[in-house]
Amino acid sequence: MFIFTQFFSQIVYFTQTLVNLAARLESANKGYNTELMISESTYSQLSPHKFKTRFLDEIQVKGKSRSIIVFEVCDETSKNSAMAASFT
Repeated sequence: MFIFTQFFSQIVYFTQTLVNLAARLESANKGYNTELMISESTYSQLSPHKFKTRFLDEIQVKGKSRSIIVFEVCDETSKNSAMAASFT
């Protein structure tokens, strides 16, 4: 039972940490006049050449001891996104 409780506590902690970071990045969007901002860890998991991104800044996020590098996701670069854009 103790192992399950410890495991569950870790899951809750990591989930809260991720949700907090997402909320901080969402509110930081306003200052950069962007719509979709992602952290360096998310950026590193994107498929190469699938999304147009641009480096924004290195920001200090409340609750984090070190700064976070952030990027803006500008657009999907696939043919499907170009076709979808032509219909809107």
